[in-house]
Amino acid sequence: MLRRYIATGIVLLFLFSSLITITSSYSSYETNKVYTINIDENGTLSGYVKDISMNPIEGARVQVYFHETYEENYTDSSGYYHVTNIPICYCLKNATVSKEVYRGGCFLLSVDDTTIHNFTLTRLNIEIDWWPCFQHDPQNIGYSTSEATDNNEMLWWYAGEDRFSSSPAVVDGRVYTGCANSKIYCFDALTGDVIWIHSTNDWWLVSSPLVYDNKVYIGTAETDKNLYCLDSETGSKIWEKTLVSGTVSSPIIVDNKLYIGSHGRNVYCLDPENGDNIWIYSTGGIVESSPAVYDARVYVGSWDNKLYCLDADTGNQIWNYTTGDNVVSSPTVFNDNIYFGSYDHNIYCLDAETGNLIWNTTTGNFIVSSPAIAYDKLYIGGLDSKIYCLNIYDGSIVWNFSTKYGNRFSPVVADGNVYVGCVDSNLYCLDAETGDVIWSYRISGGNDGFGSSCAIADGRIYIGGHDNKFYCFGSTGGNQPPNKPNKPQGKISGKAEKEYIYSTRTDDIDGDLIWYTWNWGDWTYTELVGPYHSGDICEVSNLWYRDGIFNITVFATDEHGVSSEWSDPLVVTMPKNKPYTNTPFLRFLEHYPHMFPLLRQLLEL
Repeated sequence: MLRRYIATGIVLLFLFSSLITITSSYSSYETNKVYTINIDENGTLSGYVKDISMNPIEGARVQVYFHETYEENYTDSSGYYHVTNIPICYCLKNATVSKEVYRGGCFLLSVDDTTIHNFTLTRLNIEIDWWPCFQHDPQNIGYSTSEATDNNEMLWWYAGEDRFSSSPAVVDGRVYTGCANSKIYCFDALTGDVIWIHSTNDWWLVSSPLVYDNKVYIGTAETDKNLYCLDSETGSKIWEKTLVSGTVSSPIIVDNKLYIGSHGRNVYCLDPENGDNIWIYSTGGIVESSPAVYDARVYVGSWDNKLYCLDADTGNQIWNYTTGDNVVSSPTVFNDNIYFGSYDHNIYCLDAETGNLIWNTTTGNFIVSSPAIAYDKLYIGGLDSKIYCLNIYDGSIVWNFSTKYGNRFSPVVADGNVYVGCVDSNLYCLDAETGDVIWSYRISGGNDGFGSSCAIADGRIYIGGHDNKFYCFGSTGGNQPPNKPNKPQGKISGKAEKEYIYSTRTDDIDGDLIWYTWNWGDWTYTELVGPYHSGDICEVSNLWYRDGIFNITVFATDEHGVSSEWSDPLVVTMPKNKPYTNTPFLRFLEHYPHMFPLLRQLLEL
């Protein structure tokens, strides 16, 4: 109480004499805090677009994105372009270049009055192996002929409103995926720009999209219970069909028939043009498994402990195989054999024609992951915290790789590597022959980690995270990503609604300029702070509006748009403010720290 009287006296004594100080302090404080951006001034971006032999490319489209819009220009016969009316401000501009039969490019640039940047494009000499469905194809093989990145360069990421748990599909330069915010997203595969969003009534989208004949098919779970057919160009709904109890199974289309499982214990065969039933087969349990289709047969697992083989035209059962527990794993068909896992801890190989057991291998826990097959080997994750590589002919273990937590997502294979996102927050690239780690990338997602299996297409890897982000990894050529930033430095405890300064630094082996993105641990971010020279310290301030424990992490992005992995976290505690600091005048003092230093000392602000 005595402090309150003293504080009041000091305020009355100095109030009049402080009016000038208030004005000047307010001005200087706000000048330090707020950046001045004059968007009335415009700059230009110009240069040449050529191929690797330095021949000009005519008709290439150069787009510069800013403030939710863009300007563009096409190259002339000399390869020259000139984009105008680009606001001069502190934000980075996303510049992309594209041309049919060439691999596009994407760069983050600061644009001033006359910025010059030349692009070099590589001609595509092979047909792109797109990834149109869960595990790539109707047999769920999980293998792509695409080249794949041999380093952990993050090309772009998209911050969503909730977790991404739907494994993506990638077709014709577009990425399709579902999110726990009930929305289906379509991204530009090169830049990560949102092309369209379609909202459903579901609370969690786990089913993976299928892209077929310019349409997108995806199922929803308990609250919505629909299978959707959307226009792949616009996202507009073509039809929807209610499935009993909804689904997390992923659809597949073969011979103009769509197959999908449901929580209502059914396997559906539908007309993909309108969703009408062709046949329905009822199992004894929930069907989370995604069907594999081969040689006019449908293979799918059920929570009744069985793997079923059904006639693809009639839905009649041909055979079933009973395991010791639920079959959630989606089966893979390869060389006339069926491979899948079970809750009974086993990985199975059956004869696809008869359902007879060829071999089984016992692991240390449930198997819910689905197999990927390549190079005469089977790759699968186990909830015993291992990634397994087995010989497909006898089931012997070639190698296993240990992770921190159980693995429920399915590995995919390309370019001699195995890629798998894990609950331990790491995306791993493993040597397919040895299991050695080639690279890994850790996201700032706590123990929830990644939320889907990968899709690989056109040399890039796409995957969703439970940190509310969707990621694209790839290679920009010889450019290397910045090193992992140092663990943030700054106060580890304080008060809510008070600003604190934190710092970090990193190096870029190529000497590129660096921008930093900060995650404050409360689902808020400060994006692309910079640019900084390699090795320079980045300082940024933040305040939290509630008490709690927050993990501060940061990653770095170079001038080519390539990002480092997240830093190690700094744990910060914000206890509740003392009751007397909730008064309007004392909150005013918190916001203007240069005023009344004696009063602030008495109040311990």
